[in-house]
Amino acid sequence: MSFDGVLGKISSLQNAHPRYEGQQVLYEVDVDIETCDCSTTTTPPTSTQVDIFTYQDDTGDILRYFNVAGASPSGKIGEIESSHGHLIKNLAIQYYKKNPRVNIYGNDYNTKDGTCIRDYIHVTDLANIHIKALKKISSNKKSLILNCGYGKGYSVKEIVNIFKKIKKNVKVYKQNRRKGDVAQIYSDITRLKKVLKWRPKFNNIKFILKSSINWEKNEN
Repeated sequence: MSFDGVLGKISSLQNAHPRYEGQQVLYEVDVDIETCDCSTTTTPPTSTQVDIFTYQDDTGDILRYFNVAGASPSGKIGEIESSHGHLIKNLAIQYYKKNPRVNIYGNDYNTKDGTCIRDYIHVTDLANIHIKALKKISSNKKSLILNCGYGKGYSVKEIVNIFKKIKKNVKVYKQNRRKGDVAQIYSDITRLKKVLKWRPKFNNIKFILKSSINWEKNEN
């Protein structure tokens, strides 16, 4: 499931009960995010845009996802999709293989180590952003456009090197660039923090990777 479906799953949050007033959907936001049924994927190499609207007056937020990754800290909620271009998901899959391998597509980009840089956000932090955005829409009836990331990028090589410390026997192969990949993408989240009073809780790349690995054992 792609992240375009994440809004459809917000109502499955424990204690997040939708109320209907006319045609407008409101949500109670006393939520245990741990129970959010949100899968994790992104569309490489750019951000994904999701529109959240209240149906009564067409006001809403446009949320621009960057590279969503990881799984719930409990290991109970994660992505089932088994084949796509998401680096962290693919590393988690390789962790449980006897002969793990990872491809690096391009090492001659204009970045600090020649590999692409991306802004990864943990899925649980993203779910929190959705809840705060829905609450904001309900209270002020004004539309917003918000970037959803951490405002910091990590290169492919940096993440692979972290993985190599966890999985010692992984083999790394250098491949040609993929068509359409750009050198670096990361978000400006100044407005996100200011408007929603949001602060990340899981903005540690090692934790993001390990949470994805922990989830993947459920699929093996």
